[in-house]
Amino acid sequence: MDISNPAGRLPDIALVNSAGERLGLETRLRPAKTVPVPVVNNTPNIKAKTDYFGVPGTITVFVGRSAGSIDRVRQAVQEGGKSVLAIVNEIHAGGPAAPPTLEQAFNTIAAAPVFATLFYGGTALVENLHIPEGRDLIGFTLPYNGGRLASQGFELRQFYKKGAPLYEVIALQTMPDLTAAEKAALEQVPEPELWRNIGVLRDCIGACVAAGIAWGLVVGGLAAAGGLVFGAAAAAGAGAVGAAAGAAVAVSVYNAVVGGDGADAGDAGDGGARFAVNLKLTDEDVRRLGAEGTALALLELRRAALLRGTAG
Repeated sequence: MDISNPAGRLPDIALVNSAGERLGLETRLRPAKTVPVPVVNNTPNIKAKTDYFGVPGTITVFVGRSAGSIDRVRQAVQEGGKSVLAIVNEIHAGGPAAPPTLEQAFNTIAAAPVFATLFYGGTALVENLHIPEGRDLIGFTLPYNGGRLASQGFELRQFYKKGAPLYEVIALQTMPDLTAAEKAALEQVPEPELWRNIGVLRDCIGACVAAGIAWGLVVGGLAAAGGLVFGAAAAAGAGAVGAAAGAAVAVSVYNAVVGGDGADAGDAGDGGARFAVNLKLTDEDVRRLGAEGTALALLELRRAALLRGTAG
C-alpha cells in the first residue's frame, strides 16, 4: 500500500491514465474497418427550412447504430422544422443525472462493442466516438472555413468486437458566405494543407459523448431565435463560458491579422471586437496572411462564433 495514500486508492489521474491505457489496448487489439463518410450539401437547406442542422461554416456529423438511424437524419435534413428538432431532442434526451467521470467514460468506451475515430484527409480528427447504451444516434458540429475538402475526405475507422454490427455515418456540409478575396485565397491552399479547413470545438468530443456532456450539436433557425442551439438547449452557464472562449479565439485571430501588437491603423485597440459581429477578413487581411494563414484565420473565426453562440 502507498503510505501517501492510506486507503490504497489510486489518485484520480492514475485511474484516468489506467482507463486510457485500457482503451488504447482495445484500439490496438481489435479488428478495425475504415469506411468513407458520405458528405451531403446542406447549404440550400438553411435558406429553405425554418430549422436546420448546422449553420454557415460548419460540418455536422451524425453516427448511428443502423442505416435506419441515418435515414431519419436524411429525412430531417429534407423536411427541416420539427423533424430536425425531433432528432436533436432524441440525441440529448435521457442523459445521465450525474455525468460519469472521465475514467468511467474511458472504461465505457473500452467495453463497448464498437467505438470509432473520425479521420479527415487521412488525419485523426475526433477519437473515441461511441454511441452510449440506449441510444441510436449521436451528432456533433465542426467548424469549417468554406474551403475545398481534402480528396481523401472523411473516413470513420471502427474498432469492433467480432460479430458486432458497425456504425453508419453521414456528414452535412454547410458553406459560409465568403468574400471574393477569401474564396480566392482558399482555392490556393495546396492539397497537403487542406487540414486547415476543418477543426473541432473541443478536444474531448468522443469522451464527452460517453460522459453525457453537452458538447456541440448546433441547430440554426427559428427555434434558436436566430442564433444557435447546443443540443436541445444550452446548459446553465454554458453561454457565458462559450462567450469567453469565443472572445479569446477572436482576439487570437485579430492579433494574427494585425501582427500581434493589438493595434492597427484601421482597428486600433479593438482587441478583436471587429470580429464579434462580422466574420469577414478584409482584402488587406487576406493579402497579409496569405492563403494558408487566411484558411486558419477563417477557421478560427468560425470556431469563435460557434463557441460564442452567434451565427455569422
